[in-house]
Amino acid sequence: MAKTKSINPLIKDICSAILSAQKHIENHLNRANVNDHSNIDSFQDEMLKNIPTSIIPKWQIEYDKLNGYSDSIDIFGENEDEVCMIEIDASRADQVAKKMLSRFALWQLFRSKKKLIYVAILYPQNSSSRNECEKYLDFGNSILKKLNKNSFVVGVYYDQSATKWQVWDFNLQSSFNIACQTHSIKATGLVGCAKTVVDDYIKTHKGITYPQLQKVFGRYVDTMAGPSRYSKLMTLADGSEVFVYTQWREYGYRSNWDDFVRLCKKIGYVIRKDYLWITDVSMSNKQ
Repeated sequence: MAKTKSINPLIKDICSAILSAQKHIENHLNRANVNDHSNIDSFQDEMLKNIPTSIIPKWQIEYDKLNGYSDSIDIFGENEDEVCMIEIDASRADQVAKKMLSRFALWQLFRSKKKLIYVAILYPQNSSSRNECEKYLDFGNSILKKLNKNSFVVGVYYDQSATKWQVWDFNLQSSFNIACQTHSIKATGLVGCAKTVVDDYIKTHKGITYPQLQKVFGRYVDTMAGPSRYSKLMTLADGSEVFVYTQWREYGYRSNWDDFVRLCKKIGYVIRKDYLWITDVSMSNKQ
């Protein structure tokens, strides 16, 4: 399924509500008593007041009418076609994954005919947990789409160092920031990112031959297109044609891409996803 080119209107509405309640997250992260979670309750209440009702007319907090268990959904809304579940948590990957799985099960049991929009709003636990949460939400999005192709998962993460929110919309084509010692480059899509790295490496290593290049990038470059797996990049000074690997899988089983990112880091290219910030989403919503 092709990725969409713009962010979902309901996600824009939710992002706008998050932004209006941001002060409560800041207060929570700066609290003196680590056991005090009153600011999270205030954040939830403030969000409820400020989520637009044009797409989903009614929202509820601590919704527990979907099953007989003690589980309750932090913020819940639905219309004739879709269900939206919003969960607010610290960025603990185990907690995020467990809650996501249980909500998928509730949806399948009681609302499976409607599409599900699942939103995980996360505030930082520690720096490493952010990456794990992103990974599991990414996997959850892949699983959810197998159950219903119109359903999806979005993560919204508060970057405390930037005092801004990142929106992890896995349906959008990915943008990347590629940093090396002397400069940085932007790229779009996995193939575009791989081509950009190899192209930059060739240009910064003038006179490089194909055997030298292949020694660095291994199976990710070739001298022939192959069965739809490689795309031509350029012709080197020695006449060799360079083709770059294209059969990436960003979501689900993505070991190929992870291996490529690790290889690039070893040779001085740090690849990071360049997500939308919530302010960009909110501004686009007002246009």
